[in-house]
Amino acid sequence: MGENREIPVDVAADRPGAAVDLSHLEGQTGGDDRLAREVLGLFVTRVAADFERLKSATDPAGRHAAAHTIVGSARAIGATAVATIASEIAEARAADADGIEALGEAIAEARRFVLAHLGG
Repeated sequence: MGENREIPVDVAADRPGAAVDLSHLEGQTGGDDRLAREVLGLFVTRVAADFERLKSATDPAGRHAAAHTIVGSARAIGATAVATIASEIAEARAADADGIEALGEAIAEARRFVLAHLGG
């Protein structure tokens, strides 16, 4: 007990609170594994760039646009925590440093999950 074990990706995908809901993604892609892998790969690449754009935004419109893009990407793959936090930032309800930090952590967790799922 108390041992910190790595959870296999297939088990992690089904547990409540997983960073990405692969069942949602399967519904979005019609069960097409190739398409799902492509969408996940795009998420990993683009969410990092969009997050950097969000952090460097100097005005509410720029912050809103970057956060809104993250919301769409996250919802597409079932990354609910990322989508929720980014949505709050887009609506300027959590645009403070804590909100940005929470989003960064959620994005990092989702990216780790996706990369593990993709095998790299």
